[in-house]
Amino acid sequence: MVWNSGGSTGPCWRRSSAGPHWPGATRQESLERLKRLKSRPQFISHEKSQELKNTRAYLAKNMPNGNFTFLQMSFRDHTDRWVLRDIPERRAVRAWFRKALSPEEKEGR
Repeated sequence: MVWNSGGSTGPCWRRSSAGPHWPGATRQESLERLKRLKSRPQFISHEKSQELKNTRAYLAKNMPNGNFTFLQMSFRDHTDRWVLRDIPERRAVRAWFRKALSPEEKEGR
């Protein structure tokens, strides 16, 4: 996640990049998180295609106008270490961050 100074937890986060445990431990937690994040861009990746499909379906139902980018991981690595590897997924998330943090995106927030 990218920190942006602000008052309470919700306004502090400009963008979100989540690993395989999004959207939360419980449905209630995930709905609360969606409310806080509003239309902020979120990058969601997972190494299991069925889990990614389930997350897509859940978000389409609960936040159909959300600003989501999804990425199917090409290998199983249930950690955050994949961002340290020179792989297409890392290049994709870096490009997403550059776009998400651009002044144009900030204006549209």
